[in-house]
Amino acid sequence: MPKYCLCGLRIASDFPLGGASLVEDEAGADAAGSHADIRIVAGSVPDRLEGARGTRFQVAPDGAVRVNIRDVGAFLVEGGRHVTVAAAPGVSEPKLALFLLGTVFGFLCHQRGLFPLHASTIEIGGRAFSFAGDSGAGKSTTAAALIELGHTLLSDDISVIDLSGAQPMILPANPT
Repeated sequence: MPKYCLCGLRIASDFPLGGASLVEDEAGADAAGSHADIRIVAGSVPDRLEGARGTRFQVAPDGAVRVNIRDVGAFLVEGGRHVTVAAAPGVSEPKLALFLLGTVFGFLCHQRGLFPLHASTIEIGGRAFSFAGDSGAGKSTTAAALIELGHTLLSDDISVIDLSGAQPMILPANPT
């Protein structure tokens, strides 16, 4: 099972996650990813979560989330540690990875007590600046212009903020 790292979290996945850093297996880790913080596996996802409402997104009383993306698949996100994926027939790996690393990863972070923000984040002078907005608003374009000026990209599309310490901290998407 390939292992990836995203925002400091180790991910074992049945699916390629283009956009996340591929990491070497750790000594002692088994093929199922026993040292992983998050596991993403292929499997069946229920049509409905008991006690949940909605169609595209369902949140159960226990915090489990079911995400349904037409022509991509259904995803069951549980406990901030486990994702079951029922991929739609014929969906491409890059399209599946787009939703796993975007919408689904956002729900995983929320379940882990982290704050996912739909934003690009750049480091300028030792401080993080995030650009939030709707899809197509120019977040990535703004970040790319600042990278050209020599600043460092911390994350694109999903910026994860850890609020557990004395100060909020952006968790860089990929190790540098």
